[in-house]
Amino acid sequence: MKGMVSVLFTCVLLCCVYHVNSVYQGESLGVTLTKIFDKLDTKISQTTSVNRGNEETITTLLGHYMDLVRDYADIMKSVEQIKYENKELKEDMAETKETLQKLQSEFDEIKEENLSYKEQITNVENRISTLNETMEADANERSLYMNQTLSEIKEEIAENQITLVNSVNSTTSMEQTVSYMDDVVMSRLNETILSFVEEMVASHMNESIAGKNTSLSTDCPDEFVKLYNSCYYFSTDTKSQPDAIKKCVSLSANLLSISSEHENCLLKNHLRHMNTGKYYWTSLIKHNSAWKWGAGGALAGMTTNFTDWHNGHPSRSSNYVCMMTDYAQYNWYSYPCSNTQNYICKI
Repeated sequence: MKGMVSVLFTCVLLCCVYHVNSVYQGESLGVTLTKIFDKLDTKISQTTSVNRGNEETITTLLGHYMDLVRDYADIMKSVEQIKYENKELKEDMAETKETLQKLQSEFDEIKEENLSYKEQITNVENRISTLNETMEADANERSLYMNQTLSEIKEEIAENQITLVNSVNSTTSMEQTVSYMDDVVMSRLNETILSFVEEMVASHMNESIAGKNTSLSTDCPDEFVKLYNSCYYFSTDTKSQPDAIKKCVSLSANLLSISSEHENCLLKNHLRHMNTGKYYWTSLIKHNSAWKWGAGGALAGMTTNFTDWHNGHPSRSSNYVCMMTDYAQYNWYSYPCSNTQNYICKI
């Protein structure tokens, strides 16, 4: 519209100009108008061509604009997708952080448990070291005991040699004498070695199962000691045998009865460790020349299937038995039941 107005305005202006010029040059109005219209047609053609170019440009620009709108829409969709993924990523990071905190807490707990296990291992190693030292000292003591026993055997051999030499008459040959001496020596030596081995086995079983520390025996009453499968009470006071029986009953136990040589070795070994040097009542009593266990328990009224008498015992005048903690023997002694001794109760 503005272009057409401009063309008309231009035409009017040209008319005026040409009219003046024609008047000045002496041309007629018709010639002037013809020239003006020719100029006008040329201008209109040029303007129309320009307008067509502008329309094409506008159409191209509109196409680019629509492309930009579509690209913008795609970009906005991508932005929304990125925002959504960023939100999920933040949630994943929060969960990962929480998981890391839990793992750190579990690691701290495992670290504390590891320290506790290390302390327990150290305690066990210390106990093993102490046990090894104790076993070494025990071996030294037993070695000393064996040496002493061998010395006694040698002295006894010397005495037997003198006795045999004095008792050999003219009809006894030297070979018979030597043979008899060999039998005596081997018998005594075998008895000593057997006793030594039994006490060694009993000692190791005692220490590995019960240990010297009785506080570890949680399945026995207070003040009782666990030795293998039974609990024992070693008294610190003294009583007669009947009163000792009553005391054991008050402790829900029975005065000691010994079921086997193995149990006897366990008790002897424990008494040696106690090293009290005292006598302890057992329930063994004599009935019609037979030694039987009394005072209740599984063996009550049963004849003992083994003995461990000290030299010179049992005494003919005593029907009751106690055990002695003598370092070299730990054998059985018989004493009157009215005597007051320490006592051993058994569950």
